[in-house]
Amino acid sequence: MKPPHVSHNTDYVNSMTSKLPDNVNVMGTLFKIVQGTLIDEEGNGSYGEWDGTDLSIHLEITSPRPHKAITLLHELIHGIDELCYMRLSHQNVYILSQVLYQIILQNPELIEYISNSYSEDREGQGDGRSAGHAHQSEHGKDGCNS
Repeated sequence: MKPPHVSHNTDYVNSMTSKLPDNVNVMGTLFKIVQGTLIDEEGNGSYGEWDGTDLSIHLEITSPRPHKAITLLHELIHGIDELCYMRLSHQNVYILSQVLYQIILQNPELIEYISNSYSEDREGQGDGRSAGHAHQSEHGKDGCNS
């Protein structure tokens, strides 16, 4: 399946930091981000890989930035899937990463609103979850078995 064409809001994109973070906090769990040359056992290249043994995301260093960003979202979703026992299909992970990439790029006001809402939530739990959404579901706290 071919990725959708995404038009960028250049003012928002240009105002963003160009440095890839060393890690991402996912509900209080740090996922390490590592860049390097990715080659599988058969000698084939790869764009990204989730490693659940050490909670790390490996990204191909030579990938163009937009492709690396989508791959990062894709591997983050794999990590969330494993962390929360969601059992997503690879197709669902692919679709979610494409859609989230489009939402982030084309809706900067939404991203700013979400980012600023945490600082306004005085009852926040320190891991990005709102106290108002800290409920227990049949899948554990906030959908994760934590």
